[in-house]
Parts: sequence; C-alpha cells; structure tokens
Amino acid sequence: MKNNLEIINKFYSLIQQNTSEKELHWIESATFFPNKLAISFVLVPRFISKKAISNFQNYSIVSFNTWSLERLVRVYILLMIEHKLTKNEFNKIFETLFDTAEINESVALYSVLPFLKDPEKWLYQATNAVRSNIGDTFDSLVFNNEYPSKYFSELAFNQLVMKCIFNNKSLNQIIGFEKRINQNLVNIFSDFVHERWAAGRAVPAATWQFVTLFVNDIVCNDLEIMFNTKDINNRIAAALVCESSNNVKAQMILKNQQFTAIELSKIKLGWSNFEAIESNI
Repeated sequence: MKNNLEIINKFYSLIQQNTSEKELHWIESATFFPNKLAISFVLVPRFISKKAISNFQNYSIVSFNTWSLERLVRVYILLMIEHKLTKNEFNKIFETLFDTAEINESVALYSVLPFLKDPEKWLYQATNAVRSNIGDTFDSLVFNNEYPSKYFSELAFNQLVMKCIFNNKSLNQIIGFEKRINQNLVNIFSDFVHERWAAGRAVPAATWQFVTLFVNDIVCNDLEIMFNTKDINNRIAAALVCESSNNVKAQMILKNQQFTAIELSKIKLGWSNFEAIESNI
C-alpha cells in the first residue's frame, strides 16, 4: 500500500506555498469535517484562485507546470476524503463525483488517480477519459500522469497513443511511454500512416521516433517512401529511425541515401526537440 499520508503532506506543503492566508484558512476548515469533504471539493472555485502553481521544482510526485491552484486543492481534498473515510465510503463518494463532475472537477479526478490506495479499481473511469472529446479531460489523464503507463492494458494504451497522434498532440508528455511501446502499436500506426497518405494527408514526422525498436519490413517500406518525398521533415525522421534501429534492412536503406548539408545538420541533432525543428523548417 502506498504511503498516502506522506503524499498528502507533500501536497499540503505545496498548497501552503501557493495560497493566501485566507485561502489556506478555508482549506483547513473545509477538510476538518470528514462528512463535508465532498461538498468542499465542489466548492473549491468559490474560495480558491485559478492561478498557476509555482515553487514546485522540488516536488517529484508529479509535474505541476500545467496545474492551477484550484486543481491542486481539489486533488488534495480527494486524498483527504480517501484518508479520513472508510474504503466503502470513499468508493461511493468517488463514483458519485465521477458521475456528476463538470470539466474542472473531472480534471482533478483524473489527476488524483495515481495517488490513490487502489488505483486499478478506477480503470473503467480512466479509459472513459481516453474516449472523451473534451481536451482538458483527456489531457489531465494522458499527459504528465503516470496512471496510463502503469495500469492500462496494451489495447487501451495503444488507443490512447493513437488518439494523440490523430489529434496531433505531443507524445513527449506521456509518462513511461517508451516502456509501453509495442509491435501492435507500431502496426496500428503504420496502417494509420497508409490511410493518411492515401488521402493525400501528412503525418507529423516527429511521431515516427517511437517505432525505432520495432522496425520490420512494412516499416522499412514506409521509410523508403519517406526518403523519396520532397518533405525534409520526413527525410530527417526516416534517417533518424534507420540510424537508431538494429534492423539490417533499415541500415542498408540509410546507407544508400544522400543528404543535403541542411538535412545532415538537422539529423545530427537527433530526436531531441524534433517537434520544434519540424514546425520551424
């Protein structure tokens, strides 16, 4: 079982550094009575500002760079609900909150999942977020949240990644992404690429970086197509995949290519910052 009290204390310490005296007094009052905690969760916006979190550099429990104070306080209250109530009481309240949540409440609910004592119990709700068309809800589960990489099945994780690619969202903020890459995901991605190409549509070249460990003949054929386009982004991405892969055919494809000085300079930079490079070429 996780040491949830330690996590609660870390959240509270960060709250202390970001709240006014009036806000902190409300939080302490709101969390004093266990039977009022659920109501306090809903009332947070009335008493707590939406300002960005600061002074979080030494808190490794999560990346707070996109969190508001409102979100932080709501997550803290959810942890207090779990800490102060019985398991059955917490489960009942948490399910109700999921059923009735508006967007910002949903964001907090998905944000707290990896810190709960029994996180796997909430897989159904978590996978629902992947199907959501609400950007903030989806992002709160997928980005800077370790829950999907730890608890999602391969199928669910692959669906999450492909939705990011389909909606042109960055993969770099998916915690544990590299460890969850699998051959099925690469195959699905390749099929998606073929569909996009057949429709005359482009695929962000930076997304190719995750196929490196699973290069097969189909992927090699895709890389040859990318090399034969006039799109410098595709050529750079294909070169980086081949360069990083142990696939003999991919290495031979790379050996037969000729690159301009500009392409070589970009290839030498590797995958780092490739999304920025792609947008600026």
